[in-house]
Amino acid sequence: MLIATAALVVAVVAGVIHEVRHDGLMRRPFDPTYNSRVPS
Repeated sequence: MLIATAALVVAVVAGVIHEVRHDGLMRRPFDPTYNSRVPS
């Protein structure tokens, strides 16, 4: 159960980060600092 919960949390966090990065890249595709910036 704990492993399943951890996997779900990881999937959700990865999905959120992916959406944020994709949205940022769509808005500012030529910002060279965006790819190296880690959302916290």
